[in-house]
Amino acid sequence: MKKFWHVFRWFLLAYFIYAVVKSPDQAASIVRTLFNLLAEAFRGIIGVFDAILRRS
Repeated sequence: MKKFWHVFRWFLLAYFIYAVVKSPDQAASIVRTLFNLLAEAFRGIIGVFDAILRRS
C-alpha cells in the first residue's frame, strides 16, 4: 500500500506540471480561486472567534 501512495504522489505531481505547462493562465486562476476560498474560510473562523470574545 505504501508503494501505491508513492506512485500516486508522483502521478499527481506529473499531472500538476502537465496542467501548468498546458494552460498556465487557467492553472493560475484555479490557484488564485483556491487561495481566496482559504482566505475567506480563515476570515470566517476569525470572525466567529471575534464574536465569541466580544460577548464575554
